[in-house]
Amino acid sequence: MKSKTVLLNGEEIVAKELTVRQVEELLDGAAEDQKISTVDLLVESPVNVEFVIQSTGLSSEYLNGEILPSDARQIWEAVEEANPFLVSFLKRAQKVILQQAEQKP
Repeated sequence: MKSKTVLLNGEEIVAKELTVRQVEELLDGAAEDQKISTVDLLVESPVNVEFVIQSTGLSSEYLNGEILPSDARQIWEAVEEANPFLVSFLKRAQKVILQQAEQKP
């Protein structure tokens, strides 16, 4: 299993590669009207907080709490590095969604 470790404030955070099943479960559980978290807006990435939680084991409260945006960025980068296929998939999916939205009357 591929992983990437970052050191933040003396604590090791390990981002692990997600399995196909984990990705599928996260996608199945995503609601269209799901609220976007503040940290998702601060960190420019196709990877949302739910994928980060699954990859790192960190809590939503931690990632949406007293974390510095620069520290959040390091965590997201680790998740992206450990999950390059996920990043590519999410970028392709975003592109298709945008194309479909442009075609709607």
